[in-house]
Amino acid sequence: MRLPSWWRRTRRRAICSEDVRLTGTHWFWLTWLVLLTQIQLSYYLPITVAAMGIGITLLRMLSIYLPWRYSRGYAYENFGGAASDVARYSLRKPPLRWKQWLSFVLGIAALLVVYFSYGYLFYRDASVGLLFILVAIKFSESTTRRDAMLLVCLASFLLITTFFYTQSPLILLISLLAFFALGGALDAIFLPGASLEKAHIRRTMKRFSILVLQGIPIALLLFMLFPRLSAPLWGLPHAQMAQTGLSDSMGPLDITELSLSDAIAFRVDFEGEPPPNAQRYWRGPVFSFYDGVSWRPGPTLTARPELTAGDGTEIHYTIVLEPHFRHWLFALELPSQLPQRLSGEAERQGRRFAYLTTTRQLLSVVPVSQTLRYAQTSVLRSRYPASRGDAMQNLHLPRVGNPKTHELAQQLWGDGLTSQEYVRTVLAYFYNEGFSYTLSPEYIEKDPIDGFLFETRAGFCEHYAAAFVVLMRAAGVPARIVTGYQGGEINPQGGYMIVRQSDAHAWAEVLIDDEWLRVDPTAAVAPDRIEFGLGRALPDDARVPAFARLDAGWLKALALNWDALKHAWTRHVIEFDYRRQRELWRDWSLDGALWKVAIALTGSAIVWIGLLALFLAWRTRRGEPAQVLWRALCSRLARAGLPREIDEGPLNYLMRAGDRWPTWRTTLARMAQAYAILRYAAPTALQRRQALHYLRQGLKTLPAAQRLRSL
Repeated sequence: MRLPSWWRRTRRRAICSEDVRLTGTHWFWLTWLVLLTQIQLSYYLPITVAAMGIGITLLRMLSIYLPWRYSRGYAYENFGGAASDVARYSLRKPPLRWKQWLSFVLGIAALLVVYFSYGYLFYRDASVGLLFILVAIKFSESTTRRDAMLLVCLASFLLITTFFYTQSPLILLISLLAFFALGGALDAIFLPGASLEKAHIRRTMKRFSILVLQGIPIALLLFMLFPRLSAPLWGLPHAQMAQTGLSDSMGPLDITELSLSDAIAFRVDFEGEPPPNAQRYWRGPVFSFYDGVSWRPGPTLTARPELTAGDGTEIHYTIVLEPHFRHWLFALELPSQLPQRLSGEAERQGRRFAYLTTTRQLLSVVPVSQTLRYAQTSVLRSRYPASRGDAMQNLHLPRVGNPKTHELAQQLWGDGLTSQEYVRTVLAYFYNEGFSYTLSPEYIEKDPIDGFLFETRAGFCEHYAAAFVVLMRAAGVPARIVTGYQGGEINPQGGYMIVRQSDAHAWAEVLIDDEWLRVDPTAAVAPDRIEFGLGRALPDDARVPAFARLDAGWLKALALNWDALKHAWTRHVIEFDYRRQRELWRDWSLDGALWKVAIALTGSAIVWIGLLALFLAWRTRRGEPAQVLWRALCSRLARAGLPREIDEGPLNYLMRAGDRWPTWRTTLARMAQAYAILRYAAPTALQRRQALHYLRQGLKTLPAAQRLRSL
């Protein structure tokens, strides 16, 4: 019977001591913590989920911070005239009383919103979205310090989930702001007498910064030496976010719209000098089937690379591909071997994760849903052997539609022309008949090829590639469309190449003498597009993406510097995986002996903690002994629930402490008198030794803070 009774009394005291109503200081730090955490994560959530979570938070903020009918007199009347943050924030109406049924209703609404936004409830992304809304609900219903402690835990976990979606240095900086808000919230919850005075906020930030700096060496050591998992903890199914990129079909304006985007498709690190711009054809989806409006891939089979270094200039490079949630990979024409994965799970690096089709397109086994880094080798060639059945697959045209184009093909074919000569004839037709290159072509709904060739005569790369292929097929020459990217820009800050969505391009392939030959009809109309890029091929007043313009100026320079920082961060921090850690261990002669790693970690941690302990002891002892003892006494009483007021003298403070703990009134009074003699009088050497003895003896006999709190 004694044990349950003791447990109930202890629990009742703990609850009473922790269930303190939140003050303005608590609300200030909790509001910043929740808002900063939600803001950085909202970009990666569906708009309905983000709107509901942030909306609940903002409504609660309105109920806390907007001025209402209460005046300053209400604050002094109800809070004892305290000129602290309570008086400051009590100019506003206290938070609205939250009803339990409202939390239940909002919880059900959150489940419905998450389900209809994601289509499921139990995977990673849906769980993050649900937690996003639940943190807002918990923020709204919090009234006591215990609620604040739970809210801090939930917000801390939500803060980590942002790194499921991105690990950029910008997100790290925003997370640091939320991290300092977390420190302020913990300080307000656990430190009695916390306020929003500038001096106190400075002390809080200084104390938290010191703690962060003390932990950085241990974090770096663990980052390099702690055994890494071969797969990420969050490798679960997730929703596909909207991404710009090449599609699995090509319509009359698809490449045009894509070229208006400055988004980065992938980055390339070359071993040696990169090829000239005219040879940078990054091969992607290949389209053989035409229905009169759009192009789609035809049937393909798996093939093996058959090109060797003797067939052309061999080039080695590494691609960092941004997620596009499709299967295709990109390589310079033509890939001579399968790519080697350099990022991701260790057991999959070195295994086959991609395959090559008979159309010479690289495809990933699974959709590219995360940043992918792979090594690739290509042979710079514009022709390669055809496969069996390619001719029949790439001659089909709709039976009806584009009659003028068919007539033009018969006229251009002439008598006695070879396929090679016919290709040159069609390219000369594009060059001589007044065609123009534009990012603002007209949309032609019926017979788009006829409308382009005989009416508008202005188009983008997909118009020229489609018209060229149709003219080839109408004359009986097998041809197809290849899409991908052409060009790329070297970032002078990092020495790597950036290929943007604005570099998206479409060209053609023609089957001649059992070989596929690359033909780019855009080069006949706008050769500057192939030689120098999109910005050189269009007039100054054209609607060109910002970073493709020749006069981008300081804005582009700033963007290139930022991208170089992101690229370095990704290579050296984000991609420091299991394989690279083992390489580091081999360099340090630690590989194959985990006990050495354990000893290194343990020894380094002990040394660092010992250095910190010595520094703290030195900093504590370097002050005047009377001040050191007095600070220790004030700290113990504050942890026991009796903090010292800013304007309270030592005699009054310890007299108030004696009233709070009558058993120790004599000891506290003697300590107050001793400190007053040391601090404000001119004691003799004997009096000084005696006063210090009283202070030390009092600290030894006075109970610990936890016991004082329970008395």
